[in-house]
Amino acid sequence: MLRVRRLLEQIDVSDRVAWTRLAADLGWYDQAHLIRDVTRHTGVPPSAYVAAQRRFLAPDDLTPGFVPGV
Repeated sequence: MLRVRRLLEQIDVSDRVAWTRLAADLGWYDQAHLIRDVTRHTGVPPSAYVAAQRRFLAPDDLTPGFVPGV
């Protein structure tokens, strides 16, 4: 769970997300494992999390590190 939280804190939803790089940087074996773990812990795949952040945050609030009560 801590690794998922660190991932969500590092996602910059205002930009294209480099999932493969984030997976490697945070210790996942590959992108597929990252997606599986995030989906299991948050209930949504990472791409859906980013899409929700983009819809609900004002453009000036799209900063890395926003993690809603995960």
